[in-house]
Amino acid sequence: MSKYELKELALFIVFTVINIAIAYLITTALGIQNIILFKTLTAIEYVITYEVIIFFVLSFIEATFYHFKYELE
Repeated sequence: MSKYELKELALFIVFTVINIAIAYLITTALGIQNIILFKTLTAIEYVITYEVIIFFVLSFIEATFYHFKYELE
């Protein structure tokens, strides 16, 4: 891996942890922490909560910024 790829990976991990913390803080402040919105009935339980939805939205926003900053150059 090149230095650029390592830097990119490190930033991805940092922003992912920040997105998780923001999602947790938002749901805690609103009092909607660990409320299950959707639960599958498969062998592996997939549970969708407000934290997951907020995390996905924040990650989508981050990916959009990354795309416009680096991929369109």
